[in-house]
Amino acid sequence: MTHTEKIRLNAQVFKVAACGLLEFLFLITFTTNIAMHLSGALAGNASVSGALSGAFSGAQILVGLVLGNITCITKKYTLPVAMLSFSIGGILLILFPSDLLMLFIGALFCGFSQGIFIPQAMVDISNSVRPVATTMAVACFTCATCLGQLISPAVLNGIAKLLFGEVRTGYVYLVAVAGMTIAAIVAAIWKKGQK
Repeated sequence: MTHTEKIRLNAQVFKVAACGLLEFLFLITFTTNIAMHLSGALAGNASVSGALSGAFSGAQILVGLVLGNITCITKKYTLPVAMLSFSIGGILLILFPSDLLMLFIGALFCGFSQGIFIPQAMVDISNSVRPVATTMAVACFTCATCLGQLISPAVLNGIAKLLFGEVRTGYVYLVAVAGMTIAAIVAAIWKKGQK
């Protein structure tokens, strides 16, 4: 007779999953709105929106190469720092919708957010449970991030409409930046309480 070890998840898994849901609720606004957000001479330029999306993805690769150095500096606050990186990028997108250089810098910061957040969240979750529960814990986190992406347009467009009377990309980014900043502060407070 073999003994099967029970899979047990803990509060840490659900807290990181909640952070993941919020990260992707707000972060996905970059890719879903960037093409429509361009203004001035850049408006309607598919190659610019494609290049910005490429910069977003490329930033994730770049930050992955130095993630060990980043986590040495940010320590247990890596998740909140990743979230604030999106806030910085989002502010640049809001303020400079017709400035190509600033849009690229904003795209990089948004990409840094995802490139830092995902691997650190996976490490946090994997370290918080017994090996037998790692797969289930990571699956819960992945489901939470996918749920955040799924509901993002409806939630953020609804909030923008409620607050500003209309849905415009600048308003959606503003709601996303405010929400992500609040989520990062809450995550930092939670992390501060950890050993």
